[in-house]
Amino acid sequence: MPTNNGGSIKSFTSAVAGGRVRLHGSKHVFQVTGQTSAGAGSATYKIQFSSVDSPDEDATSGDDGGAWVDAGPAVTMTLSATIQSDYLVIDAPWKWARLNVSAISGTDATVEFHKSTSAF
Repeated sequence: MPTNNGGSIKSFTSAVAGGRVRLHGSKHVFQVTGQTSAGAGSATYKIQFSSVDSPDEDATSGDDGGAWVDAGPAVTMTLSATIQSDYLVIDAPWKWARLNVSAISGTDATVEFHKSTSAF
């Protein structure tokens, strides 16, 4: 399960859909960071959005009634002991966002999902 480290940060150490974050307004910046404690690893994920009032946070594609929509194709991030990051900027009135991690590997591999409201 994802854990909440405070604010809008969600951490993932295994393949899981979750870390649902409530959105307010339409302009948001999402950052996904990841790293291992040593050596190489990887994480494959999708950022997903929903306009449903209360979508099932843990539902995977196909069993969520169409509540979660992919922001794009799956992204594979190469992980190392140095923090890696990727960004997504949106201007759309979604109600919820989450990270759907389909694979993660490497020594103590962790992926974090960050959200901030932007004034772009």
